Order: sequence, then structure tokens, then C-alpha cells
Amino acid sequence: HAHVALEAGRVGRELAVDSTWARYAERTAALVEHEATAPRVIVLAPDAGGVGGIQLATRQLVTALAERYGAGRVGLMALRDHGPELPCVALSDAGARARCAIERISPLRKAAFAWRAVRAARVWRGRRGQLVIVACHAHLAPVARACSWLTGAPYVVWAHGIEVHHGMHARARAAIERAD
Repeated sequence: HAHVALEAGRVGRELAVDSTWARYAERTAALVEHEATAPRVIVLAPDAGGVGGIQLATRQLVTALAERYGAGRVGLMALRDHGPELPCVALSDAGARARCAIERISPLRKAAFAWRAVRAARVWRGRRGQLVIVACHAHLAPVARACSWLTGAPYVVWAHGIEVHHGMHARARAAIERAD
């Protein structure tokens, strides 16, 4: 009986090593691979919760990025403080955002937003992390460019809407032309 017990123990350990530990090892390897290959994305937006086309496109972009890379790898910085919960990390400081869609954004608030965006990009980039910055409005292109310049991360400007066709500032136009 002792021989049978020893054999059963040996077979049990082999099964445990072959199935349970291997499964956990595979999960761990997949997690490490995901962390090493999936980028982090910071989305700069004027507002993710309004009823306009830019707001809808922003929500769809954030949701698609979260589905692809994971909600913890997508950060949203919005100038305005209203909108639905989205599958991402909220990088904006609620006290620093404008409260409603019609409130004008003061130059001081714009500068503070740009400063927080650059800080967030430096933190999210880390030492060698992959980071992509997406501006969801033509007027946020200079902020994305500053983040890129200070972190080395590529940036994309999702330029759409009437803002692209009429009255774009020279800084915004230059930032769009230099986008990755």
C-alpha cells in the first residue's frame, strides 16, 4: 500500500505541475506580454459627455481603445466636467474642469489643463513605456504636441468638425501638420 500511495503522490504532483502551474504560468506570461506590447493612450478632449459629434466620437474612441488595450491603459483628460462613466482612467481633476458646456474656458484654465496634461504624459510614459497621445479636437493639438515634445511619445490629432474648416489658430494648424 505504501508503494501505491507514493505513486499516487508522484502522479498527483505531475498533474498539478502540468495543469495548474502551467496554466498560471501561461496567464502570467500573457499578462507580461500585454504589459510589454500594449501602449498606454492619453485622450485629450474638450468634453466627452455632450451631445455633439466630437463628444460622441470621443466616447466611441475611448470605448474602442479600452476594449483593445484595457480600461487601465486609457486615460481621459477632459476640459469639461460632464459626461457618462467611460471605461478609462479619469486623469482630469474635477475641480479644475469647466462645469457646463456653455462656460467659456479662461486662459488660466487652459494653461492649467495643458500643464496637467504634460504631467500626466510624463507619468504615464514612465521610463520606457509606450504612450500615444490623442487630441480629440483641433484646438487641443498644441497641448498634444507639447506632451509629445516633452515625453517623446507620438501624438495624433483627430481633427473633425467645423473647427477644422473655419478659423483655426496658427498654433493648432502647425501642431496638426506635425502630428504623427
